Amino acid sequence: MSEEISTNTTLETALLIIPPPEVQVFAAPIMEQYAPDRQLVGPAHITLFYPFFPYSERENAIPLLKEVCARSSPFSITLDHYERFPTVCYLAPADPSPILHLFQSIQKMFPDILPFGGKFGPDLVPHLTLAECEDLDKITLPPVPTFHFSVDRIHVYYGYPVRSAWVPYLSIPLLGK
Repeated sequence: MSEEISTNTTLETALLIIPPPEVQVFAAPIMEQYAPDRQLVGPAHITLFYPFFPYSERENAIPLLKEVCARSSPFSITLDHYERFPTVCYLAPADPSPILHLFQSIQKMFPDILPFGGKFGPDLVPHLTLAECEDLDKITLPPVPTFHFSVDRIHVYYGYPVRSAWVPYLSIPLLGK
């Protein structure tokens, strides 16, 4: 990694759940058509925190995050229906409580960090963005399949906040100790 990137304080991090390949295969063409900027962020994902800690603070934050993950147990998710925000259509979990429990455990360790910087309030609405546009009624989505998968790790990605490719930095297992 170049010295410029490793010391650049404008880099941000995101804490993500990355679904398995079958979800990626389903989401990728929809995102390519209806949310191409989202693909710059990385694979289809469920955001736990963005922005998380500044990349420049990773050496202090990662050990704390690993502590939370060591105490958090793996869990299952079922994505089985579409929902909407005003300009976003997304895959939603049948039961968001395991994601919310993990989110709350992490937030206790990092109480000053709010999801999406607090732009949408202090709470998380677990979702996997598929489409983003002003008129969602004009998009056509395929029938929604049911995806059931286990979450046994979280992923830390980093990148610049404006239109940049985000890259994986670290994968941290959920150990349930």
